[in-house]
Amino acid sequence: MYDAIEGKYRIASFKNGGPDYITIYKFGDGYKKEEKEDRLCFDDMDTETNCIDKDILMTISRTREGLERFTFSDSSYVISGDGVIKPELK
Repeated sequence: MYDAIEGKYRIASFKNGGPDYITIYKFGDGYKKEEKEDRLCFDDMDTETNCIDKDILMTISRTREGLERFTFSDSSYVISGDGVIKPELK
C-alpha cells in the first residue's frame, strides 16, 4: 500500500529517504480560505482557497520491524510479513 501511494504521487520511497509516514486528510467540502481556523494550507496554489481542515482519516507508517502500519483515530493495523492485515496490539 505504502509503495502504491508513493508511486502514484511521486513521493520518494521510505528506503530512499522519503517520508517516515503519510497522513491522509478528509477532503470534505474541498479547499477553503485559511481565515482564523487551524487549517493546512498549500503555498504552491495561487488562490486564497488553498487550505483544508486538519481532519486526519488515516496515517500510514512503518513499525520498527519495517511492517506497514495503518493508524485510525481509535485503532491501528499492521500488514504482517505474509501480507495479512492484523490489529496492532498495544
